[in-house]
Amino acid sequence: MSQCELESQWVKGSLSTVKFRFDDRVRAISGKHKGKAGRIVALLAIEPSPLYAIE
Repeated sequence: MSQCELESQWVKGSLSTVKFRFDDRVRAISGKHKGKAGRIVALLAIEPSPLYAIE
């Protein structure tokens, strides 16, 4: 599946394996950004687990 197809299905809500949607507010719970808030701006992959880009 191409990145364009993945994001299109994500925006439509067609992917049951993802928890977050575009523009959801999130807070990092580990890593160098632990405790910082951001928002979901992209779904990069769904395998082996969802990978999101956060601003």
